[in-house]
Amino acid sequence: MSLQKKVVISHAGARDSYQVAIAFEERGLLTCLVTDFYLPGFLGLKYKKRFSSELPWKKTVSSYLNVLLSKVFRQAYTKTDSRLSKMAFRKAISTESNLFLYSYTANEAFSAVKQKGLPIKCFFSASSASSEYPEITERRIAIGSFCQ
Repeated sequence: MSLQKKVVISHAGARDSYQVAIAFEERGLLTCLVTDFYLPGFLGLKYKKRFSSELPWKKTVSSYLNVLLSKVFRQAYTKTDSRLSKMAFRKAISTESNLFLYSYTANEAFSAVKQKGLPIKCFFSASSASSEYPEITERRIAIGSFCQ
């Protein structure tokens, strides 16, 4: 299967150390990563969290509101993930991109694509891994073959 369009990826947190977004970016297929919190380069380098030198900050969209609502006001993750899903959907529509969404961030976006009958391909991942494990390298290679 070939992806003709770029992709919008969405997940909460530093899922898989951003390896899926990085793999699409390396192949020129990343529109953006929609996430709750991603630090700009100088802060990411200083704090070594929520950042990867392989994923440019300009290719990310953060919902800082999600961080405030979940960490300070203890809003349920289902609500914050729903917000990410809607953000990813709007970004995919405005950029004519496909969607590659993780776990609960997929629900609203995929439902809207189906309901509106839009020509957007939807890809789903529920897996999680740490960059400490070799599966990450295998995943990056697999994405390379997937996009051919």
